[in-house]
Amino acid sequence: MLIITVLLLCLSNLLFIILFLHQRKIRQELFTIRKNVEELRVRTNAFDEYAERKLLKEKRAHLFLLVYQIREAVAKQQKDLHPGIIDTTPRSHQLKDSELIQMLNSDELIIIQKYFSAYNRYIEGQWLNSKGKMKTIFRGRPQDLQSELGQLHHTSKLLTQQLDDWIFQLNSFS
Repeated sequence: MLIITVLLLCLSNLLFIILFLHQRKIRQELFTIRKNVEELRVRTNAFDEYAERKLLKEKRAHLFLLVYQIREAVAKQQKDLHPGIIDTTPRSHQLKDSELIQMLNSDELIIIQKYFSAYNRYIEGQWLNSKGKMKTIFRGRPQDLQSELGQLHHTSKLLTQQLDDWIFQLNSFS
């Protein structure tokens, strides 16, 4: 009986040692897993920041493409009518103010606001009828500044010059 008791005691001590070693191994593995998770979190945050910077850079490039697209649309109206181009040219950049603030310095931001504001005034003043629909027919002769057509060509010329000045200023910041 004593032998059985000693054996049971040894067996329980052995079991305790095995459990202790196993628990220690599990703690080490858990520590390693936590460390790996933290490293992944840091890498993910770094990648997210990188992706956000790249996305803002792409949005900035898109904004400048819109600027050039608007300029070209207005410039084409100096000599001939191209209502289809005006109709398909976006009137807004569709960017949030918070995105613009991250992408542009304060001077660029002011120019972009002026740029789109001037373009929208041009559309409303020259291209939209009283019902808010796009005009396709303009009365008069191109040389007559009192006629609709003459005013459109003249206003397009003046606006193109202003847009070019703003584009030059935007490019000087880059």
